[in-house]
Amino acid sequence: MSLAANEAANIALAHKLIELTKAAGADAADVLVSDSASLSVSCRMGQLEDTERAESRDIGLRAMIGQKQAFVSASAVDEEALKQLAQRAVDMAQATPEDRYCGFAPEDRLSSEIPALDIADAYEPDTDKLLSMAVACEDAARAVDGITNSEGGGAGWGRATTALVTSHGFEGAYTSTSSIKLCVLSIWSIPNI
Repeated sequence: MSLAANEAANIALAHKLIELTKAAGADAADVLVSDSASLSVSCRMGQLEDTERAESRDIGLRAMIGQKQAFVSASAVDEEALKQLAQRAVDMAQATPEDRYCGFAPEDRLSSEIPALDIADAYEPDTDKLLSMAVACEDAARAVDGITNSEGGGAGWGRATTALVTSHGFEGAYTSTSSIKLCVLSIWSIPNI
């Protein structure tokens, strides 16, 4: 899925949850959807030691009834789980004391133009590419005079997408990506230091 398609899917999920929450009795709601994926490999002395992939999606929902509000969170996104989440938020908001500061920012203070931050790269390396980067990092470090051993090298990649939608008209999303290369070495002695 492209970065833009993933952002659009998270915005659509947030809109769906707002509709369910309002249908359950809320006057207003906002939803934060975040998802992430990461891939990492480690090697030692040029040999693969470990590969790890993680993926997650989290949803935060705020339901408001008058000046009452409640916050709930979940990770399940199937229809029944979303309905239960919406109902739980409404039930909790009904049982909560009023908060005179509860509410959204005034609509005239909302941004209508969100700048492109250019903090995401659509490239997603595979395990082989990350392994070759980790091995190259470790080999370069081990080539330095005085390095006697390596505890290993590693390379990783990550992507995180966040979307925020409110029932009074705001929606926005952004994605960021990151990568890392590292090596842990044992030093016996390094000349001229």
